[in-house]
Amino acid sequence: MEDGETCPALRACDEDLIRTAYRLTRSISQRRPIIYWLDFLLAHCLGAVAFYWSAAASGPPWPVRCICFIGCGLLWYRSFAFIHEVVHFRAGEMRAFTTAWNLLAGIPFLCPSFMYSIHLEHHSRNVYGTGADGEYIPWGIKPPVSIALFPLVSLVAPALALFRFVILVPISWLSPGARAWLERRASALVIRGSYRRPAPNKPELRIWRLQEPCAVLWAFLVVLGCLSGYFSWRWFLTGMAVMMTVSFVNSFRTMLSHKFRNAGGTMTFLGQIEDSWNYPGGGLLTELLCPVGLRFHALHHMLPHLPYHSLPDAHAMLMNMLPIDSAYRQTNSSSLWSAMRTLWVEAVSAPRES
Repeated sequence: MEDGETCPALRACDEDLIRTAYRLTRSISQRRPIIYWLDFLLAHCLGAVAFYWSAAASGPPWPVRCICFIGCGLLWYRSFAFIHEVVHFRAGEMRAFTTAWNLLAGIPFLCPSFMYSIHLEHHSRNVYGTGADGEYIPWGIKPPVSIALFPLVSLVAPALALFRFVILVPISWLSPGARAWLERRASALVIRGSYRRPAPNKPELRIWRLQEPCAVLWAFLVVLGCLSGYFSWRWFLTGMAVMMTVSFVNSFRTMLSHKFRNAGGTMTFLGQIEDSWNYPGGGLLTELLCPVGLRFHALHHMLPHLPYHSLPDAHAMLMNMLPIDSAYRQTNSSSLWSAMRTLWVEAVSAPRES
């Protein structure tokens, strides 16, 4: 079938469209662990090498240090982005990779996977785009100043994470009231400040109690190592700067993952898809800024079970089968900059309450 030719099966209702998409991509729905391991370890280890050369006292000249610093930020941003895949693993799936990711990235970056396990709420029909969705702010209809402020606010995220694990968590172990507040208000990787995390169930609590003390121990070792002079503050400050860079870049990616037009009501799954963006083009730059499949975010909301390495092939299959007037085609943006311009223009022109 030629690109854009109408497939009769896809002319039916929204549910039929999604079911058909599942059927079309069934052959590529299996995760390939070797891709996960090679991609993650290569990005993380190369990032560590770049970090060393950007922070070492006897390192290369400053221009080379700057290049290493940028390279470290982008590489560790990619290795950090695997948290999105980890939380989508089914129970018991790829346990070794999940453990390795937490030990090498999640805990050192002070964002173990339990902090993001609430992401699955974002895919719920009853939660997506509502006030209960911690990953949704209606930037498309809010004053544009909120768009400008979000990347700036994201710069303090690494410091807040350090404060959480060094100060707040030990206090919460001594105070039940502080613990209850911490679990609800400061234990989720979200963008909505008013978000309240539901109490963890027993399986979640077991993971929580394993990962959180490890992150506390790591944070204390880093701080005590600096205070005692065991290693130079240069390493700590460079590491914090890298994490600020990762957070800053991710803030732009977050703002460009959806159109953020929903005023707070519930949406259908098709509505979620239509409110999301794909970036099928853009080349290396788009992949650097939207790593590990995040450039196919609309497709991810249609088929959240698909592994990241299958998303490009799945997108090609759907584009080959879907009709010209398919709503899915409207989720494709020519570039990140085009989507940002759309978001800004819509925020500027959105009606305001008098």
